[in-house]
Amino acid sequence: MGGRTNAPVIPAAERQVFLRALENGAVSDSSGELIHGAFFAALASRDAGLAREVHDGPVKPFTLSVLQAPEGRPAERILAGGEYWFRFTAMGPRAASLCLAWEGGQALRIGRIRFAIGEVRHPAEEAEVRASGAFEIEFLSPAAFKCGDSHLPLPEPGLLWDGLDRKWALASGSPGEMISADAWRRVVRLREHELRTVAFRLRDCIIPGFVGRAVFETDKRAPADLRSRAARLAAFARIAGVGVKTTVGMGQVRTRLLP
Repeated sequence: MGGRTNAPVIPAAERQVFLRALENGAVSDSSGELIHGAFFAALASRDAGLAREVHDGPVKPFTLSVLQAPEGRPAERILAGGEYWFRFTAMGPRAASLCLAWEGGQALRIGRIRFAIGEVRHPAEEAEVRASGAFEIEFLSPAAFKCGDSHLPLPEPGLLWDGLDRKWALASGSPGEMISADAWRRVVRLREHELRTVAFRLRDCIIPGFVGRAVFETDKRAPADLRSRAARLAAFARIAGVGVKTTVGMGQVRTRLLP
């Protein structure tokens, strides 16, 4: 299964936003919620109409990480003059406009702590899209999937690919023919995993999640177009995030398409 697919370029933008702390302090485990609030405040200062549109929309076309210390672990103790960062992705035709919230070197308040925005890096924005029958997904921050009234702390293929399919439809503006989670279970299966359970703390609840790595593969008996679509969505996961609460730091992943 070599070569690239005919899928359209994924409409997305990615930023790594570096900050310099202007005062000492501490951030809680829910720093993603604080950055979420800071994003809407910064976006509203540039384009109040767009901020309202995104805030009130049924699906939020962005993801972000929790605040990270320089060595790449979640930041807790903040020291004045220290350097910190977070990752932000946006999907859809307004992706570049959403990223403008972080441009310009303005001050930013995360919780009670003031930061100055420094460098804003623009990583490669087109996810790898090629034909592949197997995918390794590394779950960098706790992920969980909505299952009835509870959260499932496992990378169940039907829920994972169904969620990515819906986000792709939002980002591309071309929903096409959607298929069910049950149908995705007949296309993609979990082959192996190394996972551990990790709770993700929000201000008003704790969500059981998981981190680690998992390898998925497509069923060779599945239609070729669905196998190709599965590979496209696996690559898209880097931008879209997976599972619940991706706008406050959950479900950050890295994907590798296997031969």
